[in-house]
Amino acid sequence: MRKLWIGASVGVMGAAAYGLLWRLPRVTAPPPQPAASPAEALARLQKLQAQDGPEINPLCRTQLLAQAAPARRVVMLYHGYTNCPHQYHQLAARLHAAGDVVLMPRLPLHGATNRVPRDLHRLTAQRVVDFVQATVDIAAGLAPELAVLGFSFGGVLAAWAAQHRPEVQRAVLVSPAFDLQPVPNRRLYAALLPRLPDQFVWWDPALKEEAAGPSHAYLGFSRRGVGHLLRLGLAVEQAARRRAPAAGSICLIVNPSDELLDNRAALALAARWKRHRAKVEVRRFAAEDQLMHDLMDPLQPLQQVDKVYPLVEQALATAGG
Repeated sequence: MRKLWIGASVGVMGAAAYGLLWRLPRVTAPPPQPAASPAEALARLQKLQAQDGPEINPLCRTQLLAQAAPARRVVMLYHGYTNCPHQYHQLAARLHAAGDVVLMPRLPLHGATNRVPRDLHRLTAQRVVDFVQATVDIAAGLAPELAVLGFSFGGVLAAWAAQHRPEVQRAVLVSPAFDLQPVPNRRLYAALLPRLPDQFVWWDPALKEEAAGPSHAYLGFSRRGVGHLLRLGLAVEQAARRRAPAAGSICLIVNPSDELLDNRAALALAARWKRHRAKVEVRRFAAEDQLMHDLMDPLQPLQQVDKVYPLVEQALATAGG
């Protein structure tokens, strides 16, 4: 995968940038309203699925893999930025076959058939928090136990749920995107990017529409949208400074070969949670495997899901401390 290009110049902004540095808008969570029964959860899920209009790729719609008999656990999977629930179609099938209910919600403004979207800048940190709260409320009513897994920016969503929602028994954060290698100061970028004019940035500026990769994923991203998602990660970290996470246990899995992420911020968050005496463990994919960033999507040309999925499934099954 080509390096992520943000395109924001710190020097151009000068003193104005410094003035914005510490003024990140507050992200507030709506009050939790967990569904009290499977019937209530399914009714709310239908309303969420009704948002998947004709512009949404059928593969990318919010999906539920239910069980014929009541299940012990529901696993909710948050996909990555510019991808969609189909990123998890093979992993979800494996979890479902093992007896889990699996919920794969579509992140707002994702999954459209138009793979060059121009509205991703509307995905604000507040909108993402509202989405996480609503989906945890739904998932909590589908089974007695709730596990949440998120990858990349989806891992930041899972971290928010782990920090704030006691309904989550197990949270697994796979390569959570708290910091990006090409970003020299994420707090500054989180402050600046949402205030700058938006720009659609190709994942592969040379190949553009011809770039290899899953046909259900977008071909680029919103520069402003990245700023909002960085804000969400900083909001999780700020909450973690004040109190322990609400989740029963958390597993962080990092990829030492990740060409996009700087893992130090995620590891620092795990250490902070541990200082609160939370049940947190850190696992690592094998460095010698040289895994790409999007190690979850089986349709990536360089995928190695045969090595990735067993570790992810083990992390979901184990409540380590």
